[in-house]
Amino acid sequence: MASTSEDQPKPVTGYPPQMGYPPPAGCHDYTAATNGYAYMTQPPPPPPRGPYYPTQPYLPPPQRSPLPLLRRLLIILISFILIACMISLIIWLILRPQLPIFRLNSLSVSNFNTTNSKLTANWYTSITVLNPNHKLRVSFDRIESGLFYRDTILAVDLLNPFHLGTKEQKVYSYEFDSPSSKQPDVDNLLIEEMGRDQSKGNVSFSVRTLTDMTYKAGSWFTRHGSIRVFCEDIKIGFSPEGKPIDGGPIECIVYG
Repeated sequence: MASTSEDQPKPVTGYPPQMGYPPPAGCHDYTAATNGYAYMTQPPPPPPRGPYYPTQPYLPPPQRSPLPLLRRLLIILISFILIACMISLIIWLILRPQLPIFRLNSLSVSNFNTTNSKLTANWYTSITVLNPNHKLRVSFDRIESGLFYRDTILAVDLLNPFHLGTKEQKVYSYEFDSPSSKQPDVDNLLIEEMGRDQSKGNVSFSVRTLTDMTYKAGSWFTRHGSIRVFCEDIKIGFSPEGKPIDGGPIECIVYG
């Protein structure tokens, strides 16, 4: 038998409407489909957020500049120089080193001959050396002396080393020979000019010395150096008969 609309079940009516409170904010209204009753529930809270760490770009570690190291080395070097200068100044104030004093007593010549543009002669010199220091001894280690005519060397000689105590002086003598194996060649024109000076009555010579020396004060102070000694314009006279007359004395100039 075919069913008709009259046979379909009709919904039940007559019940009062369902009462309730409206859902709070943030909640959803869920209705159970099985029994037709509505109920309300609250969803679980979201998980808490972790602490916020701001992201920064990666920066390479700074490189050390060489300037601080150079500055330290410069400060150390300057300090060392200042300390050395202070020590030298203190030593100088205590010891007060002075250069030796040289005095040429005499210069004589024998067998002097300039004929035929050849020079033959024997020179003899006597020099006094004084150590003016009160606290320093002086050692003359190597002494080289030369005889000059108008800045031209005529003869040269090496002298024996010697020592001077405080405030001590010594006279040393030596000889120059010409010609000799130590004598350099002398220009013929210079020899002729020397002969003309002889005929005028005097010839000027110079004795110049270069020496290595050492200052000493006890066993705690030693200082090495060199000096140059210039005994200039020593006039040797000649009589009308040609007899030579000694030159000197003169004070010599000392350069340290």
